[in-house]
Amino acid sequence: MSSATALRTPLRLWAQKARARGILTAYATHLRHARRRFRRDGRSANGALARLSDLGARVWAPGGLDNHFELGPRYDALVRRLADDVSARFELTRECTMFPAVTATALPERVQDVAEIRAGECISLQLKEYVELTALQELAAEVVRELEAKIYAAYVIVDKVYVYRNLVTRQAPQVSWLWHYDNHPNEISKVMIYLTDVTDKTAPFEFLAAERSGKALSLAPSPLVGTSRLGPATLERYMDLGFRSRRVTGKAGTLILFDNNIAHRANVATEGHRDVLVLQVRPATFRPASPLDRRWTGSFAHVDFSRNPYAYSPRLKRPA
Repeated sequence: MSSATALRTPLRLWAQKARARGILTAYATHLRHARRRFRRDGRSANGALARLSDLGARVWAPGGLDNHFELGPRYDALVRRLADDVSARFELTRECTMFPAVTATALPERVQDVAEIRAGECISLQLKEYVELTALQELAAEVVRELEAKIYAAYVIVDKVYVYRNLVTRQAPQVSWLWHYDNHPNEISKVMIYLTDVTDKTAPFEFLAAERSGKALSLAPSPLVGTSRLGPATLERYMDLGFRSRRVTGKAGTLILFDNNIAHRANVATEGHRDVLVLQVRPATFRPASPLDRRWTGSFAHVDFSRNPYAYSPRLKRPA
């Protein structure tokens, strides 16, 4: 390696880390501005978190939701409506994509007739469209209302929506099915809602937590720098420090709110599929008419997060 090349490598890394620090600072500043707007509008936020990095992972089960989150009969009914709609759409190939991708140029109408699905070669189905799902719009509004008052102390928008079905598969774990953290700014968090009953064999969400305190392992983010995968040696080190894996099982409607930087992974299904909704959320410096809007809500085909938290404003023009 030439001396010039050896010099460029640390300079490049320094520049990447400087950019990451800038992103983290921008998001922290944005949250302060968002909270100021929330207070100016006279909105109350009793019990909201002072630091979103303290969020960790919180689990609420249907029928016994923590009274910190006031999600009642309407929530349960919306979950059932969305589950029925999603299940019907996952029957049709035109409504979803498959992971790993199926390369056939022509697919049968029904998912169950796809050769790769029958052979167990696909890990998941991913719903293509979501915005027009009325139950999803209403469910997101219910959840976001609680996030605003009980977690963020700020208006909240849904940055991404992921609706997917984990299939029974013979594929080895890969990408999100490996241990990782999202390496996003602390102000981004995720809400996962089970749309089907989930057991240990139907692809439960899993995260690392301290054996004694139960506190989830949260890793310091440095956006866009390095890898966010946790290899076997790293996992072994955390196990030696007293962390253990926790799998979240429960009935349809089980809700998991978590810091996107906790160590977590998906699991492959071995007996029956799992349908799930994931909302990636972040604060907003304006009051959105709806938390879901194509101007700021993406899905699988979009980048993980906007590097500029001020990318959206109340002066945005509606698309023609």
